[in-house]
Amino acid sequence: MTGSAPTYHSIHCNIAEEGSDIGAFQLLLEDEREDLHLEEVVPKEKDNVDSRFRPVENGEVDAQLKPYIPANTIKKANWAKNMYNSWRLGAILNAEEEERLILQKDLLCLTDAEIISLFPKFIMSVRRKDCGEYKSDTIFSIITSIQKYYEINGKHISLLSDIKFNSIKNCISNTMREKVQKGIGLFKRQAQVIPKETETMLWENGFLGNGDPETLFHTIFWIIGINFGLRGGQEHRDLSMENFRLETADNGEQVLVYRETVSKTYRGGLDHRNIEPHTARAFQNRQQPDRCPVHIFNTYIKKLPSERAKEAFYFQLLACYKYKPVWFSKQPVGKNKLEVVVKTVMGKAGIDGFYTNHSLRATTATRLFNANIPEQLIREQTGHRSNALWSYSRPSEPQKRKVSEILQLNEDSCTSI
Repeated sequence: MTGSAPTYHSIHCNIAEEGSDIGAFQLLLEDEREDLHLEEVVPKEKDNVDSRFRPVENGEVDAQLKPYIPANTIKKANWAKNMYNSWRLGAILNAEEEERLILQKDLLCLTDAEIISLFPKFIMSVRRKDCGEYKSDTIFSIITSIQKYYEINGKHISLLSDIKFNSIKNCISNTMREKVQKGIGLFKRQAQVIPKETETMLWENGFLGNGDPETLFHTIFWIIGINFGLRGGQEHRDLSMENFRLETADNGEQVLVYRETVSKTYRGGLDHRNIEPHTARAFQNRQQPDRCPVHIFNTYIKKLPSERAKEAFYFQLLACYKYKPVWFSKQPVGKNKLEVVVKTVMGKAGIDGFYTNHSLRATTATRLFNANIPEQLIREQTGHRSNALWSYSRPSEPQKRKVSEILQLNEDSCTSI
């Protein structure tokens, strides 16, 4: 060993035990050699290469370097951009020469001064396709979606917080205020909660059950929505068999367990690494075995083809199914059909009202609230992580009637609700 600085030539890895990823690493110092030749570290035989590492193409790397943006966010951003483009094409016809030149520019090419000049006019004139006025919340959504469109395309502007855009912010606020004063959008249309009596009628009259492929398809969608509080759209479309498993409780009952993968509030990246994914359980219903979620789930699985798309959970119905063990094809159900399941069930039963897939999630939370279930357990079942949960704390009609009776001093009304 001489007094000169040692040269690090190679790293030897001694695996602690077979099959383990943990090794004891030792640096070997060699003073005698000045250079390490490439051929000395490149394996000469394919068998010597650790096969657990898959090859990665440059195109894959490029895709992973981009920020994750939910598909619905991109859709809304493009919707707002297209609305702006439709407005500017009409505005060009009545604009003076200087403004016409600005309106001919693409949205991404506008300077800050041009944005400040054009956006107030756009905000004040935007209308629905039927020429009706948008609600104040929609105006806000249009602006935030345009801002997101800029961000997606690498241009970061803040129309609502940057002081240089204060005039735009004031215009948005005043426009929203005027719409409220006009009564536009005061009564928001919410998906109705499904009364207990209505659901009981659906079961008793065969609109829910497992008698045929369509009814079974509607029923598996229904019991998953009710028991796990899934959102009406993307969460159902993103389901696969990997989201479910059957377990056995301590008392021997079977339990259907749902665990989310990616959703609106859980995306699995760095920002959500400390967030637990939504996990909920539906226990075996021994009192009403024909309505048991475990029974319905098992029946549905038995009626699926063994070879089917792994990334899907809902599959298309077979036209000819009688006397056949399989009722569904290997092709996933289309988006449009999934979006109207609850509406279809209610229509077949002749039930009026604004019932959508989201009614299932609203029903989940409302039933639990009205049964005085602790909020923590409700959140676990529905997956809510924000105070939006309280929007589902909807009192029942008898509770509302009781409030009115108390205020009107009805003698036969009690003071408790």
